[in-house]
Amino acid sequence: MLKIAFYVSGNASRLIKLFQKDSKVLESTKLIIFDNPPLKILQNYAKSKNIELIEIDYDKLGLIKKERNKYLSSIMLKYFNKLQITQCFCFGRLILVGEILKIYQNKIINFHPSILPLFAGNKSIDKALKSKAFLLGNTAHFIDEGIDTGPIIMQSIIKASEFKSYESVLAMQIPMIEQIYTRLKNNTIEIKNNIVSIKDSTSSPAFFPNIENKNKQIRVVFIGNRLNVLNEILRSNLKIEKILILKDSYAHKHIKLSNIILFDNNEQLLNEIKSSDFELLVSNGCPYILPVSLLKKPYQKFINIHPSLLPQLRGKNPINGAILFNKKAGVSVHTMDDEIDRGQILAHIEIPIKNLSLSLLYKLCFKAEAMAFKLAMDNNFKEIQTKQYKESYYSRPKEIKIPINSSNKKLIRTINAFGIENIAAKIITNLGEFKVLEIKKIKNKFLKSLQNEINNYEIVENYENNILLFKDNEFLELRFANNQNINHLKSKVILRGGG
Repeated sequence: MLKIAFYVSGNASRLIKLFQKDSKVLESTKLIIFDNPPLKILQNYAKSKNIELIEIDYDKLGLIKKERNKYLSSIMLKYFNKLQITQCFCFGRLILVGEILKIYQNKIINFHPSILPLFAGNKSIDKALKSKAFLLGNTAHFIDEGIDTGPIIMQSIIKASEFKSYESVLAMQIPMIEQIYTRLKNNTIEIKNNIVSIKDSTSSPAFFPNIENKNKQIRVVFIGNRLNVLNEILRSNLKIEKILILKDSYAHKHIKLSNIILFDNNEQLLNEIKSSDFELLVSNGCPYILPVSLLKKPYQKFINIHPSLLPQLRGKNPINGAILFNKKAGVSVHTMDDEIDRGQILAHIEIPIKNLSLSLLYKLCFKAEAMAFKLAMDNNFKEIQTKQYKESYYSRPKEIKIPINSSNKKLIRTINAFGIENIAAKIITNLGEFKVLEIKKIKNKFLKSLQNEINNYEIVENYENNILLFKDNEFLELRFANNQNINHLKSKVILRGGG
């Protein structure tokens, strides 16, 4: 398992950029060594990710320049050993010396702002500009005992004529860090005879962005009413061309971006799609059926994220259907065609429904949608072989009603499948129809001891917004929707009827 450390100096700009974009590199980051404290923003970010931050103040320690390299190296080695660090990314000012270079040979990676072996050492960008170099860039290399002399892993280049600022060059290191991290994780970086090779690269060493990364330049249009998948897109290397959000939806009410387009009818949506230049369309909660064959160009791919394990529970309301029919819930990413929820499966995530309320299941499905999208994206949106689920279709009717004298099993599933205020099912009784949010069995030894004294369908207790009902030798707790008058559903009342 990767355990990453960072050594940073100055304003730690590149590491802070990784925090700001919530980079996947941070998932494996366990340690930050920072030798220019204090920096409050770095302290806050490290704390938010539960990453150990070691701050070194050489002036307070009374260390002269000649002593600082040795001290830094000893501190890094101490904490590397303590936390079992596997790799370190370096953006610091000082040179590492001594035992750490032997113990962590080919494990510590430096990011240097020049195309090595040109312009090694300090002020490398200034040196390149002064010499009228045609190209500028960055080099990621393993650290050895020399100054910027270790085996080269990856380089990025830009024309000197495109130079705008030091930061514009340094910012190119961010995708390099993430590329190297991914390849370390996949174990595709090799070093033999002091030469680095990357298995899926077109050259050795790799010249970024010549490394195969099909997602990097993909232009995307997002359509939907939820935010988790959109946030995953924004964290990725995909390029957002247009964000189309359903008006008055959850996404509209909670999105913090300003560069969005709201739609509230199918014609407007289709016009926006037709006028967009994109390679990938991502639909997540779009209420309209798209005529894909009429819209899709040969170089485009349309995908949808659907909250069920397709082809099981196709249709508008699969999460309700999972509880109603006692099926596994989950999420599918699939290619789109003219049929509803058809196409090739690109990712599946299962969610067992036992002990989950409808509200919680909604939340978990929407979280899983982003996870499934990332799985599909990491697999370059290729079809996968997956478990075959029996095909079914479910879209809920406008109103759901169920007689109180239905079986307890059916009653519980039906009520709990629609257990939120705006879609709650109604139970039909001799005393009227009532919206109920939840029914659950209550098993209790004390209640069981009273069983012989209670009639079938008798209300045992009325409390808050609930009643306890004895029905068919089981105690059922019914939680009613708000703003309903249930005062007449008192203890000893018999609740029958309903067809």
